[in-house]
Amino acid sequence: KRQDSIVAYRDAGRDDLLKAEEHELELINGYLPALMSEDEIKVTVQKIVSENPSLDFGPLMGKVMGQLKGKADGTLVKKVAQGEIKK
Repeated sequence: KRQDSIVAYRDAGRDDLLKAEEHELELINGYLPALMSEDEIKVTVQKIVSENPSLDFGPLMGKVMGQLKGKADGTLVKKVAQGEIKK
């Protein structure tokens, strides 16, 4: 949400609000753990797919998110999982 606000403030030319929002985002990110990269996610997804080759997308996402919850962005996990299912 903060990223969306930053874009909106930038588009509207509201530099005062933009700087405040960027500062708050920087503070918040300092407390959050680093998220996994796409390559790291792909390794986990490939491992789960190889162990469970008959899984459909929904159950695959459930298993992957169970392992990666809080460590990876769900949107990126979905993208990687969809790519692996198509193989």
